[in-house]
Amino acid sequence: ANLCSSAMPDIDVARLRCYAFRYADLFEAYCGNSLASCDYAGLKAFHEKHGRAEKRIMRCASSDVACYAMRNPDLSAAWCGGATATGDASQCEWAALLQHYADAGRAEGRPYGCEGDDVRCYATRYPDLLDGGYCGGSLDRC
Repeated sequence: ANLCSSAMPDIDVARLRCYAFRYADLFEAYCGNSLASCDYAGLKAFHEKHGRAEKRIMRCASSDVACYAMRNPDLSAAWCGGATATGDASQCEWAALLQHYADAGRAEGRPYGCEGDDVRCYATRYPDLLDGGYCGGSLDRC
């Protein structure tokens, strides 16, 4: 076995896939809109040189993906076992949700993330949500 292999660990590739799915510009530039042609080394180098400074998220599980599932009940049913209806997104298949967003959701104009007028209206109507930590505890962060 080559102990000095330059191959990336599977965990890095999984995170980089989610990173590419999350950002249309990166998915196009580094993957040609197809995972089969992704330049993972280039994508990782971009993140290290620019992505961190731009505060781009390089992980699969995150609040914006959970909100994507919660705001799209059909996706919650398909990839979260419907658990997001109760506010529990812990069982979601994060990479599958991000892949759906990259492949179809973005083009369909599906609501993504936790920001938006509908989220602000809901949090205004039920202020106890803010006390529970939603929107970072502040309506200004919805």
